[in-house]
This record gives sequence, structure tokens and C-alpha cells, in this order.
Amino acid sequence: MKILKLLLLVVLMMALPVLADEAGKPKKKVDVEAVDVPEKILIQPTPEEIHQDAPPEQKCSSCHAPNNPNAESKPLNHFLTTRDCNVCHFDKAWVPLRIYNHFSGRYRPNATPDDCQSCHISNTEFTAK
Repeated sequence: MKILKLLLLVVLMMALPVLADEAGKPKKKVDVEAVDVPEKILIQPTPEEIHQDAPPEQKCSSCHAPNNPNAESKPLNHFLTTRDCNVCHFDKAWVPLRIYNHFSGRYRPNATPDDCQSCHISNTEFTAK
């Protein structure tokens, strides 16, 4: 375990010039190609960095699709709908839950039981079984 920690420390020290500017302030974007480390240790962009470059008109499903191994798609038992993900989900606080909770702060709008049609706009929007 100590060897692994030492190796990580060496890798981080090698990456320091790439991670910070001359004044020592962190760079917004990291040039991962400038770091000479094994490929498995390369720094990956965060979801926030990926989403900030996406045009506003781009649908979530254009990347988050079952045929794209680089972006998680919705689970098979997800609520069936043709609307885009951002109608209910926020890209900065996306946390997939096993059970959809109508009163959770993670989803918008927080519909009341009497307000079903604000989200359920057709009879085809139901939970898959």
C-alpha cells in the first residue's frame, strides 16, 4: 500500500506543471497529453466540464444512449417518456435513483398528486416493468 501511495505522489508531482500555471493557480482545463504517466492514470474531465461544452440545443440522449459506452444511459426500468432528460433532471446534480420519488428535490417540477398532468402529458408515460 505504501508503494502505491508513493507512486501516486510521484505521478502527481510530475503532473504539477500541467495542473497549475506559473503563479501556482490551478488551470481550468488540464492538458493530459503533457503528463507522462500510464494511460490508466490520465486525468479524466468531470461531467461538469463535458456538459459546459455541449450546445444548449443538444439533447442528453445524443450522448447518454445505450450504444455509447462513454456516457451512462437511463436504466431499463426508467419512466418511459419521449421528453428530454433535463425536463426532470439537472445535469449538475444528476444522481440516478432506483425508484423515482415524486417529492425528491432532485427532480423538477415537484408535482403534487393533483398535478400529474404537468409531467405525465400522455398515457404512454408510465413506469416500465
